[in-house]
Amino acid sequence: MDQTSYTSKNYEGETTTAATHLAGARKVNSVNYATCLHRLARLASTNNNNYNSQDMDAEWKKTLCDPRFALLLCSLAEMGARADASLSVREGKEVVDQWEIDSTMNIDEGMRAADDVLSDIVGMSLGSSDDDAARNNHSSDDKSELERKKELAEASMNKLIDPKRKSAFSSRECSNICWALAKIRVVPPSRALPLGRIADMHHEPGNTVGNERLFVSLDEMSLDILSTSLKIRNLLFEEARRRKSGVNNGSGGAWIPELSRLTGKLMDVFAVQIIQEYTSRRDIVNDGKEISSEDGLNHNSLGKKGFNPQEMASALWAFAKAKRSDDVLFSAVAEELVRQTELMKLSSGVKPKPQEFANTLWAFATAGIRVEAHVKLATLMADTLDEGNGAFFDGSYFKPQELANSAWALATLHSKRTNSGVNNDRNTLSHINSTEDDAIVRILRWVAINIKQQVDNFKPQELSNSVWAFSTIGFGYDESSGLNQHNDYTYVTSDAPMEDKKLVFDTLEIIAENALPRLEKFKAQELNNLAWGFARLGHRTEKAYLIFQGVADQLARRVHQFKPQDVGTTMWSLATVECPDHAAFHAGASRLNFQRIR
Repeated sequence: MDQTSYTSKNYEGETTTAATHLAGARKVNSVNYATCLHRLARLASTNNNNYNSQDMDAEWKKTLCDPRFALLLCSLAEMGARADASLSVREGKEVVDQWEIDSTMNIDEGMRAADDVLSDIVGMSLGSSDDDAARNNHSSDDKSELERKKELAEASMNKLIDPKRKSAFSSRECSNICWALAKIRVVPPSRALPLGRIADMHHEPGNTVGNERLFVSLDEMSLDILSTSLKIRNLLFEEARRRKSGVNNGSGGAWIPELSRLTGKLMDVFAVQIIQEYTSRRDIVNDGKEISSEDGLNHNSLGKKGFNPQEMASALWAFAKAKRSDDVLFSAVAEELVRQTELMKLSSGVKPKPQEFANTLWAFATAGIRVEAHVKLATLMADTLDEGNGAFFDGSYFKPQELANSAWALATLHSKRTNSGVNNDRNTLSHINSTEDDAIVRILRWVAINIKQQVDNFKPQELSNSVWAFSTIGFGYDESSGLNQHNDYTYVTSDAPMEDKKLVFDTLEIIAENALPRLEKFKAQELNNLAWGFARLGHRTEKAYLIFQGVADQLARRVHQFKPQDVGTTMWSLATVECPDHAAFHAGASRLNFQRIR
């Protein structure tokens, strides 16, 4: 979209602004919106590192209450809903208001109610055969009502969309917007605003089923976004009128709840577009046809091309961070990431990067989503590492943070394993679990090898997360043979338990020697994870004992930094390895008093 001058006039001679017209009144394009929001998010994250929490909270509240920020998000959401930027707010409101009135009318339901009244008047009752016919008619009526709502939403959107634009945002812009919205912490979690998804014939649109709000089409979801945006604009107009009249009744920021819901609805539209596109690609592949990673998306999707691996990882990170994710979305993206990676392995172009795999696994673990697709992703990562002798594609290597994040994610996902699976019988589930175990073991071996080779490059958090991952699934110790009494909860099976045991033993010794002189740089939770991991793995050596003594000393000196849960776990670790430290236990007991336990 071409940018215009800051001020312009419509055909009636009225000045158009982002306050008077939808989608920014063509003052900015989609790139400008995505870039602006992305930079705001980066600024917020930078300030978070430079200010204390109270200063950051004050600055954040000031931003949320700024009408300009609300107007920015309204215009961005309207563009995401494909609204025509030449339409005035008044014109858009007329269409949306009429749609809301028409969509709540159910002509067939009204006719059935009229028939019931007439039957009562004339004293007629339906027989059993008539009941069956009525039920069939109800089913047919429900289907026709679904079609009516689809047609109504499509007709309404045809009055609102820009006919020259086939898509609102490119895949990169969509990814950046989702990342920014999650980063600035404005999106409501799904428990506060159920996910918006497209209904099928088994569910009635307009209702909330489980954790989903069901719609008949993307057009209806777009209209819902516009309805919310117009409500916010009305609240902003009222605030402007109060400020102009000099009235200050403390109502500033009344639009914030609606603004939060608006961002959640926008992310839901992006999610549905992704699901529809990648599900259609999967169906094409299942039909035996071939598609390229360069194939374009249809006109209802995001951009001219599909998400590349970096954009997929960023989008999943955002949905996980914002707590607006589900199995369908994550499965669709992970399947597509695996497919594109396989294609890239055979091409001479750009190869996937380690960060993309690490971030995707992190997203799965953070969202708590276990599906078959994440096992395929882990297997592909393990195969690539083995084939490259620790290298990824084109000789690139995982950074310590990426290795630690991958280890944490795989252990977290493994710990959430259950004995049941959706649409999987027992034999299939057993095969999936054994495949996952094999992939985890092979990846964690490379994590341990890298720690041994470059332990100085691992930050405290990365070392503690790696140790936590080893111990959470009992990797590389006697319980791989069923012998370790210190980890009797869950463990990953290994095809070489004794070799893994030696690898982890050597790795823990190196970690102990490296971490001891810099324990003061470890945060409280990192100290807790370190001690817990060593204790759970049953690592009892002289170097390990020095680590326990060092952790005890840090607990005694910094007990105010430890959360009650961390205090309890650290004290358990010290007791398990029989490391008595009176100062640490006294400080911990003082921290764990009834006033502080929640």
